[in-house]
Amino acid sequence: MNRILLAIPFLLINLYSHSQNLLNKIPSNASVVIKYSGKNFSKNLPIKKIDSYNFVRNEFFKALKIDSLTSLQNTGIDFEQDSYQYISMEDTCMSFVTLFHIKDVSGFVRLLDANYHAEMKPGKRNGFEFLGLSGDSYIGWNNTQAVLVISKYEDHQYYHNYLADSISVVTTDPDEPIVIAPSMDEKVEVIPEAPVQKKKSIKPKPVQRNSNSKSRKNSKAPVKLKVPKEQPEEIYKEEVIISGDESQEGYSDSVAQAKMDQWYLEQGKKAKAIQQQVAGDIINNIFNGNVKSIETDITYKKVVDADADITVWFDYQNLLSRYSSTFFTGFGPGKMFGSLPLENNKKNDEAFRSGINVYFEKDNMRIEQRSFSPDEQMTSLGKDLFHSKQNPSLVKYVNPGNLGFLSMSINTEAMANYYYKLIKQYVNNNSYTAKYADIADVYIDLLEIIIDEKAIAELMPGNYMFVLHDMKTTTVSYTDYEYDTDFKYKEVKKTKQELSPNFTFVLETKKEGFMQKVINLPLKYAKSGNYNYQQRNGYYELVFDKGQFPLSNLYFMVKDGKLVITTSKESIDITLNNTGYTPDPDSKSSILNNNYSLRINSKALIQQISPELNAGTSKKISNYLQENIGNVKMESHVKSGVIQSTTTMAITGDHANSLEFFFNMIESINDIMEKEKSESEQKLN
Repeated sequence: MNRILLAIPFLLINLYSHSQNLLNKIPSNASVVIKYSGKNFSKNLPIKKIDSYNFVRNEFFKALKIDSLTSLQNTGIDFEQDSYQYISMEDTCMSFVTLFHIKDVSGFVRLLDANYHAEMKPGKRNGFEFLGLSGDSYIGWNNTQAVLVISKYEDHQYYHNYLADSISVVTTDPDEPIVIAPSMDEKVEVIPEAPVQKKKSIKPKPVQRNSNSKSRKNSKAPVKLKVPKEQPEEIYKEEVIISGDESQEGYSDSVAQAKMDQWYLEQGKKAKAIQQQVAGDIINNIFNGNVKSIETDITYKKVVDADADITVWFDYQNLLSRYSSTFFTGFGPGKMFGSLPLENNKKNDEAFRSGINVYFEKDNMRIEQRSFSPDEQMTSLGKDLFHSKQNPSLVKYVNPGNLGFLSMSINTEAMANYYYKLIKQYVNNNSYTAKYADIADVYIDLLEIIIDEKAIAELMPGNYMFVLHDMKTTTVSYTDYEYDTDFKYKEVKKTKQELSPNFTFVLETKKEGFMQKVINLPLKYAKSGNYNYQQRNGYYELVFDKGQFPLSNLYFMVKDGKLVITTSKESIDITLNNTGYTPDPDSKSSILNNNYSLRINSKALIQQISPELNAGTSKKISNYLQENIGNVKMESHVKSGVIQSTTTMAITGDHANSLEFFFNMIESINDIMEKEKSESEQKLN
């Protein structure tokens, strides 16, 4: 008995947590899944604090028709519980679904009543209420949860395709609706009456009238409107043949326009009906269905951190399938490749899935991205791809006072092999190309035989370094045109300020001879090409016309297994003399121990571009950002078969945490813009 009493609280806790877990309602075939941690958000930024921001009260409250004196808590939505959004692609529809908890259902219903027409009454369904907010937006809710679905029907069809399949337009009476008689496999559509307009230059042919003929109104003779099947694009030019009382030939633009308008109207009705059906099925499944949840997917667990403030999960294969189908069916004249489904029903267990985890910490915002494939071969290819170390000789180009740098170290040979696998995988899983996968497989194998990946890897092993040393403002001339009262123009020479970057790009190569030929080649054609390209002592210089471009010089050099392209003469001297800068220890360690390493000195970068922001508003905004945004850094590597990258943006200024910083930033920028707007209006008055 005691054990039963002890078990009851644990059972209730389990049932409560299960009922509150919206993740188990998200299907495993979702393409994108986003989670907002209510617990973490409310801890970092309480609802009362959000209510205090002017931009929330003036914009968000106004959009939701909430009284500016009230609170977000009165919306009935439980912001302290987790909320989810996901993208579903099925039944020729792409649906964006939002799931959230309700704290006070009466407050939530009042929110709906305030935003939508009184005649829009919700319908009772199996355990929930359902309301169509618009032609593509639907919402369902019960006492604890709500689901908002925005569904978009995307079976791309075009009117000229319909005309190409149509035979004729037949009616028994000019006063009756015109009925399009399409091909046998299409539905008959009714078009409202539209008068036939005659072309003025064409006169009606005289006709013989039978004295015993009935009036035109009672005539049963058909009127046929023929559409040239060979030229479906000419949708306005039609031959009108009238048999019975009278006949004529001419152009009937109004009839053609009426036909086209009615066709698109019917397509809109069809789309709306399908969208409502799909949205209704999604909402019903969430409340009553037995969903195979994304929660059980091993890739979701591998790349998503349940403790993050925001998580985003991607299935790139689903997204690629969706947009490749759009390309094949949605562009160009006609359905080039027939009617294709939006996605392949076959689950692709080879593709990489990615998760983005966002953390709003006290002094910085941290973003972690993880990519993982359950397929061992793809995982092995990923490891091979990142099996590379940066060449230490490239580190010496990173000067301590730089504005930023990006270091990349990738195994080029493994990348080529990875792409072969990726292309095969795409062909096999794409709706259109899957039936030709065996043919494509042969072509890809042949391509792999022809291309020498090792030779490519020797040319570019995969080590790169880009350094932005500094940024200056330079005066550039340009030609403008001024017009007189007779609209005759004259050329006017003007000047403007543009940013001139000082940078160095270095790539490692084991084919110095080939690279040397490449940078030497422009010498031969410099004179005929009218550009200033000269060979110096061990390097080449491209000189730009003074005042014509932001850059004045660009240098090229190949030495010691490196190709150097730079605007900095110092970088050329470093290469010639085999010397170098001494970067800070943290940057050096990051470069040598990660496949990707990025650093941005945000304050210095904003400071150097500030001369471009000479307008009052822009200047004040740049000053605010300079005072509140710290440095940005990113590092990426492979760990336990998962490709991981971490990006961190430091936060300065008076903020409780980085989430509050973003709200403070929006508030401050809005205040600056509103103040400038008010001052400008006062000056005008």
